[in-house]
Amino acid sequence: MRLLLRYRTGDPEHPDGDVPPERIRSILSSLGWVPVDSANSKAKLDEVVERMPDTIRKQVQDGQPILIMPRPGLWGIVSGEVHNQLFIRIISEDMSTLHEVAGVIVERFPPAFQRDVGRDLGFDPEVAVRRFDSETRMTVGSVEEAHNAGFWRFARTERRREFVLATSLAAATLFLAGASIAIFLFTGNAGWDYARGYLDRIASAFVTATLTTVINLYFEFRRWRNDKRRVKWAEIGNLG
Repeated sequence: MRLLLRYRTGDPEHPDGDVPPERIRSILSSLGWVPVDSANSKAKLDEVVERMPDTIRKQVQDGQPILIMPRPGLWGIVSGEVHNQLFIRIISEDMSTLHEVAGVIVERFPPAFQRDVGRDLGFDPEVAVRRFDSETRMTVGSVEEAHNAGFWRFARTERRREFVLATSLAAATLFLAGASIAIFLFTGNAGWDYARGYLDRIASAFVTATLTTVINLYFEFRRWRNDKRRVKWAEIGNLG
């Protein structure tokens, strides 16, 4: 079986996003994925390319493939077959190994590419494991991007209910505090002191509830931001 991922090197803002193979090799070397045994690398590269289906072998060869070994004994190639895109293919007989290495690649390759080239445009959403001899898909997945939004955007978009609750509590707190201050400034009747006491106690409770909600949101935000780019695989029965 072979794993296929497609990494974007260019887009409308970077129309000339193709990166020379030598630079791609340097990026892959920084990750420790380029074999150091150069004497056997050419033969192994030819062997991996020969395992590609006839329908794409010529395309792969024209893409100036680079041999990689993302973990001991696991081989693959990286090639620039299409403008502004890199194809990353890994071959293995074990499906779980391909699933695991896909997660490693989508997590580690983009930061290395960004350090060297200065941009990270991400992977195409679809990831597929295909048969050796054809384009038949054995299983598919989707790349879930890492989270990089700020706290307030996270609250508004990812935790909207808690955001509305916190803002409502804050608004109610300000209203009650304003009412209490107004009573203090503009009434001289001692009878209003009782009302002010109630308003102050309710405002204090609302302040506590607001702070508790915001603090809980912040800790959720920290966990959310720590989620890394990953591959979510579909169930075999849901390939369609």
